Amino acid sequence: MHVDPARAPLALEILDEPLSLFRFAADADVPEWALRAGAFGNVTRTADELSVVCATDRVTSATLPAGTVREDGWRAIRFVGPFALTEVGVLLQVAAPLAAAGISILALATFDTDYILVQETRLGMPLESSLERLRDRLPSREVAVLMTTLIIQQRAGGDTVRALSELAATLDARKDLRREVTTLLSGVVFTSYVVAGVGGGTILLLNVMSPGVTKQMTSSFIGLLGIAIAGILWTIAFVLIRKTTKVDV
Repeated sequence: MHVDPARAPLALEILDEPLSLFRFAADADVPEWALRAGAFGNVTRTADELSVVCATDRVTSATLPAGTVREDGWRAIRFVGPFALTEVGVLLQVAAPLAAAGISILALATFDTDYILVQETRLGMPLESSLERLRDRLPSREVAVLMTTLIIQQRAGGDTVRALSELAATLDARKDLRREVTTLLSGVVFTSYVVAGVGGGTILLLNVMSPGVTKQMTSSFIGLLGIAIAGILWTIAFVLIRKTTKVDV
């Protein structure tokens, strides 16, 4: 295939929406969310499969059919056209350099132009955007603190190495503090379980000392009411102890 060296450079546009790719069975119905309007979407059916590309935000939480394959984290690059259907070498001008760089692509075409899909990690996204997306995907307090620190350093400048060292020391100190608090509260936690068993143990002890006591208690309304009130009080005490010893460090 020959490419005219005099041709003007191609104009490319990276679409903002993250994309998800799906492979359904060949006879599967096209999901409703795959047909919603958006910056980019594609539905292709062959004798072997139903392939869907759409914005990740449009995918509903409905359970996918068994055997469905899903891949997230893709972005579309649009060739700013239109191009004549007889024009040659359009896709090659971009596909060849990407192949030389070891970047895989998924090529799609419309009547007017071409698109290529590339994994987000290969697009060279701004550091701040990458860190924010990583923070959103990993809902961990430690990760959130780390990503926020890096974003602030990236915006304001400063000694990133020193900031990370201080953050690591802070996280280590927090881990030690959590261990100390857990050790200090272990006795109180044990007490909460003892309180939970005191009620039943007391009744059994009374029955051993005076056989037939439990039968007398359960055969009268006042006895049953007393047992119910005692059970409620023991439960409240257990819950309160557990709540007061639940310290989030």
